[in-house]
Amino acid sequence: QPQLPPQPPSPPSLLPPAAAAGAVASLGRVCATRSASLLLLASTVRSFCGYAVGAWSVPFFRQCHPEHASQFALANGAFIAIGGTVSTIAGGWLSDRLVQRRPGRQLTAHRGLLVPVAGSLLCIPLWLGALQSRAFAPALGCLLLAYLAGECWFGPFTSALQGALPQDVWGSAQGLVNALQIVSNGSPLLIGALMRRGVPLRSMLTVLIPTSHAVSAALFLAASRARREEERRAAR
Repeated sequence: QPQLPPQPPSPPSLLPPAAAAGAVASLGRVCATRSASLLLLASTVRSFCGYAVGAWSVPFFRQCHPEHASQFALANGAFIAIGGTVSTIAGGWLSDRLVQRRPGRQLTAHRGLLVPVAGSLLCIPLWLGALQSRAFAPALGCLLLAYLAGECWFGPFTSALQGALPQDVWGSAQGLVNALQIVSNGSPLLIGALMRRGVPLRSMLTVLIPTSHAVSAALFLAASRARREEERRAAR
């Protein structure tokens, strides 16, 4: 009787079953915390907007202000390096001031999220000014102010996310933040696909950027309220 050929070995698993179950459980604990889930959504929307700005703001200004292309290249680089850095540091500092605990008072960590709420709301008229202005100088001024107002979210976001979760899932939470960047990276592709269908770049950015800031402001505010309720329950 002919012998059957031996079965090929099973492909090695990327994670042992116990480790995979532990990873899934950690991610479940992150998503089960309401404020953390809202923060993850807010950061995804905010990054979705940021990738669109990073990829398409330069082509937009070259298209709409071609006579100032070299000036814009220098100014935009300085705005990103200086304005973005100042906004990030100032946002973290202001968030720390808002959440400082006073003796005998309840924890106020949720108040730090008011910084990205305010920054996102300020960005709506500023980006409308940058995108709709037909004159170069006002558009550039609005762009600088938009960078100063808009990049203040990262410090309060990170602080609030860690504060809402136990330390043993901080790594899982950060991994989830990075994984969601894949979704955020879709904004430049979406804009490019719509441009191929004939949608004007100015119209798309005028809708996408302010809308993203409005949605992220609403999500940061909802996360702040959820965090406040979590603080109240923890204080009982």
